[in-house]
Amino acid sequence: MTIRGMKRAMALLFLALLVTSCGSGDQPSGASSEEVKAAQEAAETAQTEAQEARDQVETLRGELDDLAADLAKATEQKTKLADKLEAMSARLWDSIAGIRASAAEAADSAGGAQSTASSALSEVQAAARELAVLADRFEFHLKNSHGGG
Repeated sequence: MTIRGMKRAMALLFLALLVTSCGSGDQPSGASSEEVKAAQEAAETAQTEAQEARDQVETLRGELDDLAADLAKATEQKTKLADKLEAMSARLWDSIAGIRASAAEAADSAGGAQSTASSALSEVQAAARELAVLADRFEFHLKNSHGGG
């Protein structure tokens, strides 16, 4: 039922009550029995429509209460999920920071190891050159001291 229908029903109900309450009891002055009957039927129709409207309002009120409960539950779940997401995000950023620190430390260690390896390679190369010089000298002495063999 629409608001317009409810207004019409209320107007008819008012008219019916007015018609039935006025007069001497049997029939209002100037009104025929058909008019009274029509007014009574209109009043009954208006009462029926008004009751249907009240029933629909109660149904809608129940549905509204259910929707409000669903909304509250969904809002609570959303809040819980947002809190979980925030906590997970914080842990993820902490993990990323730890990985960055470990990577920097590894890079420093690798740089140190590279420096040590480079130094060791230089020493090995110097030793190899010295050994080559000593081997050349030894061969020279062997050839020259034993008769050039």
